[in-house]
Amino acid sequence: MGHKILVELNQEDEQELRAYAERYKISLYLAAQVLLKIVLGDLRERRATECWEGVIKEPRAWALPDKGELPPSDDRVLCCTQTKSGQKNIVIGYYMDGMWRCGMNSNVVAWQPLPEPPEVEE
Repeated sequence: MGHKILVELNQEDEQELRAYAERYKISLYLAAQVLLKIVLGDLRERRATECWEGVIKEPRAWALPDKGELPPSDDRVLCCTQTKSGQKNIVIGYYMDGMWRCGMNSNVVAWQPLPEPPEVEE
């Protein structure tokens, strides 16, 4: 079940929302839903980035498959995939039998070894 979210918009935000709805010929309600999904997606992406930055202490160079840089077969690695629209995602995958295995989008543009898990004090 969905939750109701009440948001008070200032006049400028309301005008932008109305302009968005008019531009795409959709209702204000649908425009608000679309923009909320964009904002939430951005927040999730930031949280994922912050999480990885917390795990990866030092930046590592990404290996490029199109330059022949491939991981050992079956080793799980971080994969940077890219959709046809250009969106990049970081997923865990592996390379086996000449193919990348990392979900629906296997257009791997770069990879790097998985980081060591952080030490957790008990």
